[in-house]
Amino acid sequence: MVITFFIPPVPNADMIIEWSRISLLNLFRAIVFLIGSSIILGSCIFKIFLPNNTIHQRFGVDPILIKLVFYPVLSFCVLGSLTLILDLLGLERTDFSIVLFLFILISYSLSLILQRNRNKKIFLNNTKVILSRSTLLILFLAISIIIITTSILLNAKYHFDEDLYRILDFTDFVGRQDTELGDYFYYYTPYWGHITFSICALSGIPAVNVSVMLSPLIYLSITSLYLLMRSLLIEFKKIYAILSTIFAVTFSYLFYFINPQIEVVPIPISFFTSDAFLYFRYKSFATILFTISIALFLILIKKRNETHVKNLKQKKENLFLIVLAAFFLIQCLMIYYLPVIPALLLILILLVVNSRNIHFLKTYLIFISSLTIFFIFFDIVGNKVFSWKIISHFLYFLNEPMYLSDLNFETRLFINSCLIYSLLIGFLFLNFLFYKIRLKFNNLAVKRKKKFRIDTKFIFFLISLIFLSFLILEIILNLIRTFRGLSNFTYILHVFFYNLGFIGIFGIFVMYFCYLKRRKLFSILLSWLVCLMSIAFSLYFYNYVKHSFINLYNLPYYDFFLMTYWFNRIWYYTIIPLSIFASIGLIKIINYYNSRNFKIPHKVLKSTPIAILISIIMFFSISNTIIASIQLYNYALILNDEEANIINWATQNTPRDSKFLCDRRIL
Repeated sequence: MVITFFIPPVPNADMIIEWSRISLLNLFRAIVFLIGSSIILGSCIFKIFLPNNTIHQRFGVDPILIKLVFYPVLSFCVLGSLTLILDLLGLERTDFSIVLFLFILISYSLSLILQRNRNKKIFLNNTKVILSRSTLLILFLAISIIIITTSILLNAKYHFDEDLYRILDFTDFVGRQDTELGDYFYYYTPYWGHITFSICALSGIPAVNVSVMLSPLIYLSITSLYLLMRSLLIEFKKIYAILSTIFAVTFSYLFYFINPQIEVVPIPISFFTSDAFLYFRYKSFATILFTISIALFLILIKKRNETHVKNLKQKKENLFLIVLAAFFLIQCLMIYYLPVIPALLLILILLVVNSRNIHFLKTYLIFISSLTIFFIFFDIVGNKVFSWKIISHFLYFLNEPMYLSDLNFETRLFINSCLIYSLLIGFLFLNFLFYKIRLKFNNLAVKRKKKFRIDTKFIFFLISLIFLSFLILEIILNLIRTFRGLSNFTYILHVFFYNLGFIGIFGIFVMYFCYLKRRKLFSILLSWLVCLMSIAFSLYFYNYVKHSFINLYNLPYYDFFLMTYWFNRIWYYTIIPLSIFASIGLIKIINYYNSRNFKIPHKVLKSTPIAILISIIMFFSISNTIIASIQLYNYALILNDEEANIINWATQNTPRDSKFLCDRRIL
């Protein structure tokens, strides 16, 4: 890295450049710094603060998997935070590469010094890489996804996502003395621009080209999701977490059976699949931060009974991991705010379930306190843009104007930030008050009421029967083609089953097996699922009341767009509990037949109807991913080299606030 740093960056290119104009030396520097900055910085931070950590033991996975997940994520978050702070301090644009590189060198030197003081052997230690079968399977899936994504991008050359281009445009504002306060509020997520710019400054190539080269990091979607599934299913065998991860990634809608001819989703696959398979972007990274943060929180609330846990070193590790989990969730909020909603929702459900657990309450308080401190700090550093975005995006989905519109912008910004800070500090105070009251009455005996015996089998049978009735009704409505909705009921029914998909329907039918194995886990997942579905449908009911009980399909276009967009992005996270229900149910069914030596006759396997049925199930499970990739990466959306040169010329030779007249039909 030291040698390649002296290779001059690509000249006259800040946003994008044609790939053929990047020399081999510049490409070599970019590859070295992309790999080095994503591994070395995170490794140094772990060696400084978490030497000989036990994270892999808590998750029950191999150490190599923890390193592959945490090192790049932590590196990019630290680089982005440092770039944000340096930008506030007024550092010149050309000096960022030197300062960031010196920061990496200082971190590396400090880790070596501390390692020498702890154990004088630095370079003589033999490191064994242990790979279990489960890790090999997850890595195989990750490598397969990298190959798929890379092969698609080799054909596309540049990204197709319009939002990503708008966000990467903010990299041109970092380190500029003429950047105004309003520039931070115009762009969707300026913080992703800071992260991308830090990598651009180190690698020496433009933002769009760097974004394309970051596509192999798509493997983080799979590995981080596996860690989340592992933390939720820590008491189960690893096969449950692996199968849940596979179900979540391959989750598809009922695109061929139910096509409601409405813009429920832009592609026939879940956003989970599109972000995990097709391209790496800011929403993908925010989801990765969400999964890692919640996974860390879940393993930390598990009280460990080993004697070595009680020592001081282990307590420091616990404290650092709690703060790290809060740091990742704040970074997620700064990039893309929607994943924070299901994260906080799950944490509040866990608070209700574990309200008598003192260990959980301590962990929860440290987490919430760190979350509040990080938010206030980064909001002040970021010119109060994050507190403004929270309120503005909330009112945006309600299609309501921003409050206090008569005041000037600076006054509204100050009042808004004070309001958010007051709410956060007040909520934190209530949590501390609840904790003190809980400690005071901890030793008091609680008189339990006599429980009524409930026939759970009958209740689950009744729920399954009602669900099956609605499913049959949906199939009948689908056959008679009532897609545009004879009523709001049929419209919501179409939307519900369309987004539920094969795996979701199967998961609901077999969720009783999760109840039999772990009732506490079932109650948490079911509560999370119901709350997510309720929040996803909340704008449907809000618009229904707001527009005087109108047929939802006849809503104004913009209200309809906001309603469906909100639904899609919140429904995104129902895939996690549904996939867990489906994996537990499927393994239970397989074990049931294996225990009874059930064997499928050879004639049955050779029969044509069975073969056709299996083929149909496999086709509808994976074909949507292929069709979506064809839709997204078609030639009409691919940016060619000539257009890249035009964008580069416009960036270099026109003012940044210039307006261009374009034909929307050819965009």
